[in-house]
Amino acid sequence: MLEKRLFGLGLAVTIATGLFNLGIIAIDDYNNGFAAMIPAQYHPGWWQLAASGIHPVLPKLLLTLLTQAAFSLGVLDPVWQLRLALAALGAFVFSMNAYCSHRLFQEPRHRVIALSFIGFYFACPLFSTRPMIETFALPFLTLSATFAALYSQEGLRKHLLWALLYLCAASLMRFQSGICGVALVYLIIYRRQWRDLRAFLALGLVLFVLSGLPDIWLRGQFHGLLRYYLSYNFGHAGEHYGRMPFYTFWVLAVALTLPPAFFSLYPGLNWKRSFRRLLAPLLYVFLFLVSHSISPHKEDRFIVPVLVLLLFCLVPLADYLWQYGGAWRKAWFLGINAVLLFAACTNVAQNNLLSLVSWLRAHPEIQGVDGLNASLVIHPQAFLLRPIDWQSVSLDTYGNTDCRRIAVVRSDIKLDPDWSARFQKAATFSPGWVEQVLVRLNAKNARRGPLIAYLPKGCERLPIF
Repeated sequence: MLEKRLFGLGLAVTIATGLFNLGIIAIDDYNNGFAAMIPAQYHPGWWQLAASGIHPVLPKLLLTLLTQAAFSLGVLDPVWQLRLALAALGAFVFSMNAYCSHRLFQEPRHRVIALSFIGFYFACPLFSTRPMIETFALPFLTLSATFAALYSQEGLRKHLLWALLYLCAASLMRFQSGICGVALVYLIIYRRQWRDLRAFLALGLVLFVLSGLPDIWLRGQFHGLLRYYLSYNFGHAGEHYGRMPFYTFWVLAVALTLPPAFFSLYPGLNWKRSFRRLLAPLLYVFLFLVSHSISPHKEDRFIVPVLVLLLFCLVPLADYLWQYGGAWRKAWFLGINAVLLFAACTNVAQNNLLSLVSWLRAHPEIQGVDGLNASLVIHPQAFLLRPIDWQSVSLDTYGNTDCRRIAVVRSDIKLDPDWSARFQKAATFSPGWVEQVLVRLNAKNARRGPLIAYLPKGCERLPIF
């Protein structure tokens, strides 16, 4: 009964996060997620969508199917198309992860803890509802590791083949997931079931060929997108997006445990018995972190595909600490997690941009937006049904006199003394409360701070906010 209640409540939190939190986490997420799926009525065409960009094709196609479904039901507003799509995505991801927790864990206490993590660990509802390739890879990688764990315990070939099939699906969402296939080979050797190796290699070859054939038509060569993606990431991504130390993801993985909650000696814990069924998830997490440590391009969101597996590996430790750990550990973990959960679910990332879009929707007379000195990193046209002329302009040479265009400036950019003689403030677009705190703590986060819109003097017909 408790499991059913946790499932229902966790599902509700995830769906609510998808419905009401439309935050844009990164530029890639906007370009390959939001802009690909909305507005559904301006769909570019399946072929064009599949043949564009360097990211995996399947997530974009699936996202577009969701918004196309909403559009076919009469939902015309792109914002509501997006809300419904994110809620549906979150429901799927949560349900698959919950299924995995039920299959992986045998003890009722462990199932309860795993479900609690999936539904209420601060990062899960948010990242289960983001239109990112990492989010799409997450449930399939969890499924693969779960069936790999069943294979390691029971030795049934069908579990091995299901693990490989789900791993292939995860790799189609995020290519780097494929490295976890090494774990499956290790498990075969561990069990010394050599006939399974032949079946594994045969199915692996078939899946590799089938997944690479579409690129012959889309890119002109077998697995053309994968080749280009690897070449770009190792040859150029570090130059464009910056390089981070090799240990970045290891530190992040530890940070996700909310230290020092799990820092303990665990006296009396039977490690072999507790982690017997978690060998496969441990291998998946280890291999995933190693492969991402090698790549020069690192971003925090890259760890999302193994987030749930990392939490699963904490379940035996959480069970031990809940029974025998000090009260301060429970208070610390639950308290910090509750604060972060509220922040993750309610804070809308880059709310300044989304507020700008809402204002433009309310002012159809505005036909152009000029972002001064790179104040607009993203031009959020996808949220609008009408075309807007987006421009990036230098503040030094700006002299617009058209009342149909607004100038948008970050609040930290200093304006010339004569600016107020030529322009008047039309609106201020504030960030979410978390980003307001981040901006105050670190000036480098200024691009996520308030944005201010200006009109030329004399444009009195617009209300001033």
